[in-house]
Amino acid sequence: MSVIDLSPFNAILTRLEGVAERLERGAASAPSQGATANGSGAAPAAAAPAADDCAIAVAFDAFIQEKLPPLTAAAKDVGNQDVIEATDFFADGMGLLRELLAATGVCAKPQDTAWQKILGAVMELGTKAQKACDNRSECFQNRKSAAEALNVITLVTSLSPPAHVQNVLESMDFYATKVMQKKNEKETVWIKALKTAVKDLKDWCGENCKLGVMWNPRGKVAADYFAENPLGSGGKASAASEPKGKGKGKGPAMPKGGLAAPPPELLAKMKPEAGSAAPAAAGMSAVFAGIDGFNTGMLNKVGLVVKPSVKYYSTADAMKAIFLGSYLNVLLPLTPLGIAAPRLGWSDEAVFCLNFFAILPLAQMLGQATEHLSSSVGETLGGLLNASFGNAVEMLLSIFALQEGLVGVVQGSLLGSILSNLLLVLGMCFFFGGIKFHNQKYNADGARVQSNLLLLSVLAMVIPSLVALGDERSSQLDTLYLSRGAACLLGVMYALYLIFQLKTHPDYFTSESAEEDDEEHMTPLLATVLLVAVTLIVALASEGLVGSVQGISKNQGISEHFIGVILLPIVGNAAEHLTA
Repeated sequence: MSVIDLSPFNAILTRLEGVAERLERGAASAPSQGATANGSGAAPAAAAPAADDCAIAVAFDAFIQEKLPPLTAAAKDVGNQDVIEATDFFADGMGLLRELLAATGVCAKPQDTAWQKILGAVMELGTKAQKACDNRSECFQNRKSAAEALNVITLVTSLSPPAHVQNVLESMDFYATKVMQKKNEKETVWIKALKTAVKDLKDWCGENCKLGVMWNPRGKVAADYFAENPLGSGGKASAASEPKGKGKGKGPAMPKGGLAAPPPELLAKMKPEAGSAAPAAAGMSAVFAGIDGFNTGMLNKVGLVVKPSVKYYSTADAMKAIFLGSYLNVLLPLTPLGIAAPRLGWSDEAVFCLNFFAILPLAQMLGQATEHLSSSVGETLGGLLNASFGNAVEMLLSIFALQEGLVGVVQGSLLGSILSNLLLVLGMCFFFGGIKFHNQKYNADGARVQSNLLLLSVLAMVIPSLVALGDERSSQLDTLYLSRGAACLLGVMYALYLIFQLKTHPDYFTSESAEEDDEEHMTPLLATVLLVAVTLIVALASEGLVGSVQGISKNQGISEHFIGVILLPIVGNAAEHLTA
């Protein structure tokens, strides 16, 4: 015997009951013809409905009662505190969303400018959830998935809640995939429960608020309502009961202070015909006019995480940070001596040593100026600045070396830069990190990307040499063409890497501690001036340093390859060495 599934009919019945309830509220708000109260000719106005009576809130209660228990049970089954806490954050977010939906029955749609204050608790919860994501934790991706899922709360501001939830689902899917790639059965069950909740919320929005959440056009002003009932307080609408009327039936309760006036824009939309009653007494006509003509306001999407404002140094503090920010700055007096030494006819040894030590603090200041400027211009442009000026010292040294015909020095500096970063900088990070932290965790995905780029760079350097060695008929011009082609290919790969790093997968390279940076920075103008000035000074010092290489190599018997592989990379990577 077949069994009939009545769940679709129950859903339709629930929606019809909600529509009927809204219509009854509109009818109750109209004064009865000929009715009197205490001798007056006007009937008492209807009270704003209680938030808990809102049909969409009741429907959402049924949704969360069905979806949250499996998610909570899966989190407890995982047994990891990070997963349990992330689930609690998501459950709290669903509670805030429930309060927002409940408020739609008692207050009018908020103005655009009111959303920031109304959603204060939502932003606070989102910030708290994001800060709890520790990339050193084994469940970092779990926390990020739940934190991204919290963005569904702002569906109340969207013109298309299903599309809004779909965007949230796509943003969290990246982290959810990482969780499933761990192939932990319990965590897989948990992340599937979380994704199912978000997917089903999209379907729920399609059934209950496909074209946006419907607010009560005759309700309270949203800012006033949420001032009395802030999010997180339980969302209970306070309506003081008045004495019942003496007529037949139960008269509606009068809210304290009377009914809130409809918003001005709603009154402007209502155009009663000549001789008709005022809009406030239009009954059902006013309700339908408000529904048909109410302007959504084209609300902007409200994010969960508020970007913190950048704090800037005062002029005195900025000067102190520039000249006293590093112990390497004790070498700054050598800068004018190193620049003037070639023009004064000093020995090549003196010129090389003075400029060698003068560039060390300049390289550190160059990196400092780039970091401060990056904090003001945004992540994308800041990444380009770091990529460009972070290697300005090595680039300038190589340019002047090529002008002097020191190709061996340039080749050695490329190899030395790779070795110094892989061995010296990375080795110091391992060593001192091991002293400070008992266990160290590293970003395997980011390291894999960097390793592949390193492999491409090495192949680009090796292939022209292998062709020249393997084919004696190949001319020097063929090798040059091949080298230039490899250089162009590396340039394209670097551009794609920047897109990968700054746009598509920034979480691979962004430290969570960087999101919580409360340090002061230089103003953009000061950082730009410092960046340009230090770059020019480095160019002058690099010219003197490279110009003395041939002389010191001949006088002291030091090979150019040793200078290129060992000495110049130390100067070029001074900022990285100091950071390590």
